[in-house]
Amino acid sequence: MISFRSFQKRLTEELDNIEAAIIDLWRKSRIEEFRNDPYSSVVVITHRYYWRTLAAEHRGAQAQLIANYRHWCELFNRCFSQHSGEVKRDIEETNNYVTSAIELQTGWSTEATVEENSAYLAKKLAVFRQLLAHPATQAPEFVLVPDTNVLLNSADPAHYADVIDSKTFRFVIAPTVLAEVAHALGILLEVVGLDANLLEDIRVD
Repeated sequence: MISFRSFQKRLTEELDNIEAAIIDLWRKSRIEEFRNDPYSSVVVITHRYYWRTLAAEHRGAQAQLIANYRHWCELFNRCFSQHSGEVKRDIEETNNYVTSAIELQTGWSTEATVEENSAYLAKKLAVFRQLLAHPATQAPEFVLVPDTNVLLNSADPAHYADVIDSKTFRFVIAPTVLAEVAHALGILLEVVGLDANLLEDIRVD
């Protein structure tokens, strides 16, 4: 039997991991305070604190975190696309901050210590967590988001009805998963001697 987690639980757990990874990344950087030259006639108006450039050995982890967050955000947005414009603006604002936090470009939102920045991050992520804890009542009871391995093992959405004991659910395939499936099928076509270019018409928007 196929094992699954509710989309709320999966996204909540992954959001916790992303938050912890951001804080860990911050601890590998350093917060500096901008000071104007007291002997200069030029006064620069900018944010008081800023993050030092990350050391080269940590940039790989930063790039992976950005990729993980983008994938998470893709799933989150697809599951909560039915919300009002105001909620969508809150989501976009939070998304912009989280992205800047990973890139160490929080600008005017940068606080003096990692602890203060962590508290501010938790406050911003509360938007995501509230939506995950209280999904819209008009949404389907189940939203299934299969990963690549599950989809290759059982591609027919109807097969999942027995797994969740429900005939009503949304079946969401993320573009990244669709691209991975197309790649796997291309390899399979080459193995059996067929032209992998048969998959050229598959588009991932």
